Amino acid sequence: MVDKKTTKVKKSMAKAAVEVKTLAELQAELIQLRTDLLQAKLGNAAGELTNPHMITVLRKNIARTHSAIWSAQAKADKEKA
Repeated sequence: MVDKKTTKVKKSMAKAAVEVKTLAELQAELIQLRTDLLQAKLGNAAGELTNPHMITVLRKNIARTHSAIWSAQAKADKEKA
């Protein structure tokens, strides 16, 4: 007889709802993230940072925030025209 292989189908998890932020809130968040990144880099250089992966996470969050700002600005420019 032929053995039938059963495959488990992974259900993709639904992403959480994204908060809608104003351009000013996004820019304030960007400033805070950059400050946190600077502190993390200084802590890493001094050997005080316990989790160096935080630097990578902060850099990615900064990139996401930049993308959100550019998107918000493009949307605002499109509404003006």
